Formats: sequence, structure tokens, C-alpha cells
Amino acid sequence: MFDSNVWQKVVCPDDYTDDEQYAELCKVHQKIKNGDIEPYISETVFTLENVQKKQRKDKFGGMKASNKTQIEEREGAIHIRFEIGPNPDDAVSLDDNPHLKKYAEEALKLGFRIVRAPRIGQLTNKDLDGRVFRVPDFDTFNEKLGEVGGKIEAHGAGMAQLHSLIGGNPGRNINEMIHSAPESDTKKIAKAIAEWADGDSVAACIALGLDCFCTRDRAKGAGTASVLSAANLAWLEADYGFKVVEPGELA
Repeated sequence: MFDSNVWQKVVCPDDYTDDEQYAELCKVHQKIKNGDIEPYISETVFTLENVQKKQRKDKFGGMKASNKTQIEEREGAIHIRFEIGPNPDDAVSLDDNPHLKKYAEEALKLGFRIVRAPRIGQLTNKDLDGRVFRVPDFDTFNEKLGEVGGKIEAHGAGMAQLHSLIGGNPGRNINEMIHSAPESDTKKIAKAIAEWADGDSVAACIALGLDCFCTRDRAKGAGTASVLSAANLAWLEADYGFKVVEPGELA
């Protein structure tokens, strides 16, 4: 799986000829093209990170999950079904971010598989309908995703950063608590959402059983604030064999 700070350079290395690892990026690109590397990327790159940092508080604070109730009578009994899911009106589009759209299309052409880490009622990207990787054994994947994600949050990383920041705010759910946060927290919320995206990406990588996570983010000095901090990488490797590599190492 490729992290948000490296995948674009792997997809279109010739756009980054001044990168100090340009030759290595080209090599990884060619290995993907040859079929020697099977590339994945987290959907959070196109949902959570699709929203510009300064707009994240307003966007996430204004979202409302879609609630549906179905009532029917069968064999003399009343059956009630509740459905909670993402609201289509809140969906983002790749057109909102032309720069991201260019690389997303190139990544899909190159064979990248976009992996969804589902959360109830949260953000979707309407341009990815039918283009997200269908996990062969979704139930097993989803169970593992929840397990790893829960451990990441228990260690104070991933979505835990956002919960810690807004947990005391008024609101019945995460979106309402973001909405009620003071404007002075706008930058902090944007950063916390980025950490949420990182945590879900790592959890998806482990849940799929992928070989490694390619990133340039080593989160030096981040303590437990980042899922990619030294402290968190230590237990992720011990518990799950999670392996992080930089583009040069992968090449």
C-alpha cells in the first residue's frame, strides 16, 4: 500500500524529476507496470484528504448521515429495519480537486486498487462508485479492520486524535461535535482528520494482509500522536508483522 505522501510520485515520476529519489520512483513505477508489484491505496486519500485543510471543519461539521427506516408486516409480525449510511448530498468529487483527479485517474490506469475502510455515515467520493476494490472475503477483512483500528485508537493514534480534540464539545455524533468546535480549532481539526486517514490506511493495509506500507512519513519525535511514530510502529510490527518501507528501500 502506498501512502498519501508518495503515491503520486510513483504514479507519475516524470512530474517529479527534481526529487532526490527520482530514479527509485521510476523503478517502482516500472515494477508496478510489469506486474511485479501489486499496488494499493486507501480510499481516505480521495475522501478525507480530498477536502482542503481549511475547509475540513465546515465540511465534516455540516455532514448528516442518511437514516432510513423500513416497516413491513410478514407472517403476522411487524419487522422494522434501520439503515444508517453516508448521505449522497455530502459526497465529494474528484472535480473538487483537479490536481488529485489527474493522479487518481493515472493510478487506476496503472492498476492501483482503491481500498475502502468503511465507517458508518462518513464521507464518500461519488467518482469512485464501482471503482473501489472488492475485497474477496469482506467479512474477515472488516473484522480485522475493526480490530486493528481499535488498537490504533487505544494507543492514542488514528481517529483518537479527533475524539480527543472534540470529545467535550456539544453534539450527538462526531459531525455535530466538529460543528460546535470553536473556529480556533480549525487547523487542529484538519490535522486530526489527516491522522484519522493515516490510521485507517494502516489498518486497511494490515487487514488485507499486504506485504508492506510505502511511505516517507517516519513521524520522528511524534510520540504516540502519529500511527507511524516509532512507538506505534514497534507494536504494529510485533503484533501484525507490519512493515514500513521508503520508496528507495522498495526499489
